[in-house]
Parts: sequence; structure tokens; C-alpha cells
Amino acid sequence: MDKTKHIVNFDFLLESTESDLPLIETMIRIFHQTYPDYVLQMNDLVQDKNWEELSRIAHKAKATTSAFGMSESSDFLSLIEHSAKKQPENVHFKEIIDKFEYQCKIASNELNEFITKYPNHD
Repeated sequence: MDKTKHIVNFDFLLESTESDLPLIETMIRIFHQTYPDYVLQMNDLVQDKNWEELSRIAHKAKATTSAFGMSESSDFLSLIEHSAKKQPENVHFKEIIDKFEYQCKIASNELNEFITKYPNHD
């Protein structure tokens, strides 16, 4: 990958997986399967004002973004997680979830590009 700013921290990803390509591919597949569901769930939970479950889902989603070193996305999820516990009526969750979704879409493209350019990838 080039040295431009990315959503995914590829140095972190390679170090944490010891550059294990099959593991990285599995992680990417799981990411692609889970992040759209997290977005849908969080939006539904905001609409239902189910703050406890929103906090739980945001925490769960944070594990996925953390695995890729997606620090800003993880920060968005932490904000959702903690705000849902404290003063949920004063937070614009939809905007935060939209930012999270946007970053996940970019990350998805970055990961697809990465996996096709990774050395020794068939």
C-alpha cells in the first residue's frame, strides 16, 4: 500500500496477524459480512430508543474495527457506546453512525485493494 492516509492501519494489521494472509482474508470476509449489519442494527436501536442494546452493539462492533487498527471508527463506536449509557437524548447518533458507515465503506475498498496486491497472493 502507498503511504497515503488510510482508514485501515495496515502496519498494525500485518503486525498483529504476523502477515498471515489466510487469517487476514478471513478477517476481511468477516468484516464485509458484519459491518452492514452493525449499521442496520444501530440505526434500528436508535429509532427504538433501546440505549442499552445500542451500547452493547457499538461495543461489539468496536472489536471488529480495532482488529484493523481503524482508530477513528473505533472512536465513533466508543462515543456511541458511552453516550448511549449516559445522556442518549442529547446525542445525534444518526450522524455518528453515518460517519462510521462511510469509514467502513472506505475501509472495505482499502482491504479489497490490499488483498489483491499483497505479495504471494494467488
